[in-house]
Amino acid sequence: MNGDVFSQSHLSDEDKAAIQKALAYPFEIPKESFLYLDGVKYELASFSPGDIAATVIIKDGHPVRIVDVKDIDVAPHLDRLGSFVPMIASGSNAAFDQLQRKLPADEYQAFVPVVKGRVANACSVYSAHFARRYCSIPATLSFVKGAQSELFCVFVPDHLVDRMHQTEHIGVNYGFYELQNIDFILPGAEIVEKLYAYLSLWGCLQIDGSSIRLPQFSYSGPELPALFEIQILSRVRSILGYTGDLEGFLLSMIRDESVREQRIERLQKEYSIPIDSESFHRLA
Repeated sequence: MNGDVFSQSHLSDEDKAAIQKALAYPFEIPKESFLYLDGVKYELASFSPGDIAATVIIKDGHPVRIVDVKDIDVAPHLDRLGSFVPMIASGSNAAFDQLQRKLPADEYQAFVPVVKGRVANACSVYSAHFARRYCSIPATLSFVKGAQSELFCVFVPDHLVDRMHQTEHIGVNYGFYELQNIDFILPGAEIVEKLYAYLSLWGCLQIDGSSIRLPQFSYSGPELPALFEIQILSRVRSILGYTGDLEGFLLSMIRDESVREQRIERLQKEYSIPIDSESFHRLA
């Protein structure tokens, strides 16, 4: 699938769009921290969960406290916000487009800092399942002692946690967990010790005795192979014995839910390792 992978005349525009969506996972991961504010993205210079009025964004190339920006009305958020639930994003939840989809501005008032930092003793790896609709292989968090990963922490306001749970289909593919023995280190060395994450109920995908990490996130620690989405899908296609091309492999699941379910069942039985129960405590 090199070059123009959608040059085949037999693929409809709808099929091409579905395959492109699958291969695009984990979508556009930000390069730096940002603030998602009522559907708008602002570059985030500094944020402290205990003092949101001191939040600093970059405006016209300069750092400025958000409460001092005339054309941004944060008063409703200052009045409403209580505390934040810091959630480590192992995959697409760090993407601005995902937050727009999950927290549309016409339905939700959202002040959501997405902060880049270092996570100790954890890594973003592939889950042993295919996502709904587009059938990408999504991410989950894995405990890896001694690892250092550069990931994003999404600070979700209390009043939006239930909405985030709805978008994750809790109990189907993901559960909501409190993390143990895993720290998030903010820029400036402030440590967030109480952390949460959505983790795959299907476990971590394991091939040749190893989990497979997402190369989009910087990592140091015990050696783990890294593959991009197109590579992991191609590898899974091979180990499941599908002899057709990758487009056919994906479309067969996109068009027939039972095919996706059968393949997930096989992955779970043959190529999955459960999450570390000592490092993750399930809450929902």
